Amino acid sequence: MFADAVRTLLFYLFSGACLLVASLFFYVVLYKTPPKMWLFRNTIVNLAIWYMLSALNIGLILQPSYESHNSTFCVHFHGLIKHHSNALYMFIFICFLCCGNAMAALIACFVFRCAQVRTSGSFPVLVVTALLHGGFLLFSGTFGFLILFTDHAYITGEIYLCFDEDHQVLFNRHFVIVTVASVGIAGVIVFLTFLTLRTLRARKSSMTAKTYKLHVLLVVNLVILVVLPVVFDIIPIVVLAPIIYFDSSYIYISLSIADYLPFFDVILSISATLIFVTPYRQSLRRMLWKEHVIRGRARY
Repeated sequence: MFADAVRTLLFYLFSGACLLVASLFFYVVLYKTPPKMWLFRNTIVNLAIWYMLSALNIGLILQPSYESHNSTFCVHFHGLIKHHSNALYMFIFICFLCCGNAMAALIACFVFRCAQVRTSGSFPVLVVTALLHGGFLLFSGTFGFLILFTDHAYITGEIYLCFDEDHQVLFNRHFVIVTVASVGIAGVIVFLTFLTLRTLRARKSSMTAKTYKLHVLLVVNLVILVVLPVVFDIIPIVVLAPIIYFDSSYIYISLSIADYLPFFDVILSISATLIFVTPYRQSLRRMLWKEHVIRGRARY
């Protein structure tokens, strides 16, 4: 079908754009980060890795669409998974784990930024990271396991994951739980941002103008990294929650549109880090300027 072909093409285009921007991001962050920013580098790379794994799992492997068969809600998979149908549950479970780890990594960015600004002593980075990722792995793993209690049917050689009436009620309840959890996480991040900015203002007199500006830009970058998931992930989840819960006729088109929004989140988040963090912006400018100068000289 033409619609399926367009949907598949869009998934591949968005996945390719993510890979292109991420390649530049990982090069600049891994090789151009000043030694004093090692903690920020590690946390932002951790976040980017889980973002990329989530996006590529959806865009290359799963490529879901949503349909109705005999009044039963079904998810139709068009991606690479159709060549390895026995691994469907595994990749859906991996997708839940990647999304959970992405949320843990995002919170870790704010926890470490807040701790770095507020405390001058050592901070148990590895312990906090392990606790955050462990907690979200447990939550996302349990949620994924519960969601996969469903009827799995093969129709005309394609892969469908279908929810009967009883399982759809459970799915709706779990989706509401995810919505509440997402809003709660956003609230925690807003609180950490407030603490960080208040501490920065209180210590402004003890910092040089350059150091203060760098700290503010790092916080601004992290705030953007929160605003983008809110716009492209959490708000769609909040909007979808009542649509799914009340079994609205708009459920299929709404879910299909929502599938593409996380790609904008990943691409814009990575781009924002390269633009707002001064060392990365300067390195990127030198790289592009050098290439421009070399091309200009080659003409002569």
